[in-house]
Amino acid sequence: MPNLALMKLAAWHINQDDEVELLREGYHAKLKNIDKIYVSCIFPQNVPAVASMLSWFKGIPVEYGGPGFDKPSHLPEEVEHIRPWYPLYGVDYDMGKTTWGCPKKCPFCVVPNLEGDFQEHADIEEFHWPGHKNVVLMDNNYLYSTRWEETLDWINQRKMKVNFNQGLDLQYLTHEKADVLRRTRLYPSSFKKPGVSFAWDLMEEEPYVERGIKILKDSGFRMWKVQIYMLVGFNTTFEQDLYRVDKILGHGLDPFVMVYNHRRDDPQLLRLARWVNKHLYSVVDFKDYHVEDEE
Repeated sequence: MPNLALMKLAAWHINQDDEVELLREGYHAKLKNIDKIYVSCIFPQNVPAVASMLSWFKGIPVEYGGPGFDKPSHLPEEVEHIRPWYPLYGVDYDMGKTTWGCPKKCPFCVVPNLEGDFQEHADIEEFHWPGHKNVVLMDNNYLYSTRWEETLDWINQRKMKVNFNQGLDLQYLTHEKADVLRRTRLYPSSFKKPGVSFAWDLMEEEPYVERGIKILKDSGFRMWKVQIYMLVGFNTTFEQDLYRVDKILGHGLDPFVMVYNHRRDDPQLLRLARWVNKHLYSVVDFKDYHVEDEE
């Protein structure tokens, strides 16, 4: 996934008539006499690779940002609300957030610490590149927005495809929202086969999930399009995780298991993730599934 912060910084510098280059691991800089380097890191596990790459650029001022460094992801106002320079990564789709933060305070999530309380953030026109037909919306809880319909109407009027790269929250789904979503060209990040993802992270969310799925069905939603992201191993037992998977399969939906970061060494959870995410549930019951069967 292209880094949105770097594309905005690139746009700002290009507007100042500066030359900009994207540095990646294994690439050599083409620009000479570099004045400054910006580093944005999303995941902590990538920090060592960043440090190794920067060892080639001693003496050059470096500015760090992003959740990988446990730093707030806010850019200066004049940079935050600039249209990203998509050619930096050569992407042909829009990327951005119409909202900031999240109304929930889920104990496993870094968003409240990084972005704070929920707020409306930007119009979609702000990050739209003329000619682009696809858009990735990176909102953490899009359906909570008071402007959800305005944004989707703008997208639908232009017959654009949209990918919500965070699972939509069934707690805030209504019949009205489901009806508009049903008429929207929803796609995963590849923008090839239609689809949309919702989320079920905590056991106590079950009533909202059941109500949301019923709303989707009542609205005539094509259920084969629907995937459910499922966090496992955080504060649930294994039996509860398997129960949730069975529930989603029982509704004819496509579950996708994500193992909590601090439980990635749990063989039982990894076994469940492989069984679910490789769709092996269609050929073998979980109790009869063994990882060795694939080897």
